Amino acid sequence: GRYLLSAAADSSIGLYDVEDRPAADESAPPEKIGELAKVSKSDGGGHSLTVSSIEWFSHDTGVFVSGGYDCLIKLWDTNTFVP
Repeated sequence: GRYLLSAAADSSIGLYDVEDRPAADESAPPEKIGELAKVSKSDGGGHSLTVSSIEWFSHDTGVFVSGGYDCLIKLWDTNTFVP
């Protein structure tokens, strides 16, 4: 797929567009992929502890589910990036 979700021990969730990057010279090292969106516990609404799992919702490509050590499961909308 085009989009990549990441979950981290610092309770953050990141969304990346792996196809939206500058054309690179084949001999050059790969470029860093910038985040489209990120949410962390300091933003409010995110997880308060480590995010242990993340998965795209199979029936809607603009929605994903996350679970964390805070014992919460959250359903997210990528348009607003809030649960």
